[in-house]
Amino acid sequence: LAESQAGPFSWLKGMAGWGTRLLIFTAAMGTLEAYVIGLTSDRIRKLLVFSIIVAFLACLVAFIGEATE
Repeated sequence: LAESQAGPFSWLKGMAGWGTRLLIFTAAMGTLEAYVIGLTSDRIRKLLVFSIIVAFLACLVAFIGEATE
């Protein structure tokens, strides 16, 4: 991100970074969609349970990190 007072080079650099990030996430979403289409419903359920557990652990680590500061 560029500040509002930054020069044109900083703005162009920020826009190039934004475009690159957009391209990477678009490719990742396409790959993920192609991968999910080939999964069975049982594997999708297991993947969702795993992602919920990982998200819960991430929240737990964040709260513990805040509590120890």
